[in-house]
Order: sequence, then structure tokens, then C-alpha cells
Amino acid sequence: MTQQGLRDKLLRHMTEQGSVRSPQWRDAVAATPRHEFLRGGYFRWVEGSSPTAWEPVMPDDPHWLTGCYSDVSLVT
Repeated sequence: MTQQGLRDKLLRHMTEQGSVRSPQWRDAVAATPRHEFLRGGYFRWVEGSSPTAWEPVMPDDPHWLTGCYSDVSLVT
């Protein structure tokens, strides 16, 4: 999926969940390219790790862009 498609999907999800409730916030989410803030990568929680472990996700990772537009807090 393209960056724009992922952004649109995130906006729909956030609107349906009630996170985005005003036209101003809708416009802001629609206009903000989240991936541009994450060019240095982010960290993804390693499922099942104990103690908690994190692994880096860099722009060359095939899941990087999808992660950029997921409705979760990202550790940078």
C-alpha cells in the first residue's frame, strides 16, 4: 500500500475510534506525513520477550512504512 493509502486508512481508523473528532484535527492528520518524522527509524517491541526487548525498524525494513502509519505509539 502507498504512503497516502496508509495515511488515509489511519485517518479512517482514528475517526471511527473517536480519536479524531473535529475538521481541524482531520485536516491535520490528513496533511501530516508521519513517515517523515521516522526517517531515523523506530523501535518495535519484541513479542514474548521477558524482560521487554525492542528491535530497531529502519526505512529499509519491509514493515517500516506500515508501522509508521499504525495507530500505536512508536519509540524513537
